[in-house]
Amino acid sequence: MEAALASKKQEKFSEKKMALAAIMREELRRREISQSKFAKLMDRHRPEITKWLSGRHNFTLDTLFEIESKLNISFFHYGKNFDIAKGFSMSLTAKHNVEQNTLS
Repeated sequence: MEAALASKKQEKFSEKKMALAAIMREELRRREISQSKFAKLMDRHRPEITKWLSGRHNFTLDTLFEIESKLNISFFHYGKNFDIAKGFSMSLTAKHNVEQNTLS
């Protein structure tokens, strides 16, 4: 029984990692940013970016926040009535911020 729960938990984590990768790939495609250009923007090596975009990378929050900042997007959206005592719901989609960064 515990193995089945652990497997289900791992499956959910995998789905979320794949969703993050899909959002980044789509944002890069939309802006016509190559993996090499994204690697330079993030000050990372291209193989690391390739891993990120594969959906198998285990991101830290710091890395996700850095990606949001560099691409000027938001992965996480919180409801207006956020109350830490009552919990909250969150969706995982890219939200384009009003002010678009120009990436050179």
